[in-house]
Amino acid sequence: MAEETVAHVLLRCPMAIASWSLFPAWAHFNSDATEEFKMWFQGFAADHPLHVLEKVMVCLWMLWYERNQMAWAGRQRSATEIVSGAMHCLQEFQEVQPPPKTHTSRAITKWVRPPPGAIKINVNGVYHGESSFGGVGLVVRNSTGAFLACKLVVLNGISNPMHAKLVALREGLIYAAKWSNLECHIEGDSQGALHSIQRGQTDLSHLGCLTEDCQTLLASQERVYLRVTERSANGVATRLARYALHSQRVAEWVTDPPDFLQDVLFIDVM
Repeated sequence: MAEETVAHVLLRCPMAIASWSLFPAWAHFNSDATEEFKMWFQGFAADHPLHVLEKVMVCLWMLWYERNQMAWAGRQRSATEIVSGAMHCLQEFQEVQPPPKTHTSRAITKWVRPPPGAIKINVNGVYHGESSFGGVGLVVRNSTGAFLACKLVVLNGISNPMHAKLVALREGLIYAAKWSNLECHIEGDSQGALHSIQRGQTDLSHLGCLTEDCQTLLASQERVYLRVTERSANGVATRLARYALHSQRVAEWVTDPPDFLQDVLFIDVM
């Protein structure tokens, strides 16, 4: 019998699998047998829009409720009844909520140059669930916005998007040592990944060793700072990471950027 964990109850037990198979996003519910529920959810949330997360969260609640009903009241409903009941609850909730206020469109966040005399390393990691491959991209620029270097790395055995984001931050921290005489700002667009490094607590998940590596690298470099940024301000690193995923190779450029980055580099400094 499988161990009764939160991840097993909500993701891996037969009732959960049957319920999630009714979701269009089922193909992205990648969860290995050792992954904690929190880490899975952080990765899933980072990769899906709000309207999908609303449905998933209500269905998670309904699965937990039905599991308790089965354990304490002896009642068991079908997967179709569980999912339709969850969607009905969500619909009722949305109907009684006031419509959202109309806001003017928020300006798109752009890349910001580092302070004079400092450099900035933007990093990102992407994940392909079907193959378990990932890609990491990083780019280094100075306070004038001038390109200094970039690198892409292919990853194998990646378990979820959070895993790829943490590897990207580790690559950035390692790369920062090349400019140890300068103040260095490392930016990524995953709040969850940065928080797991900065909170300083022991991570007991299967990504704990990776988190500890990042914490050690950060502590060993006095003038290195981690910051979160918007995805719209991280376009160069994202393009590099996607290029790594599809090209399946490791590459590095110094002084002169590759042709496929010219347009996004130019947009950042406009």
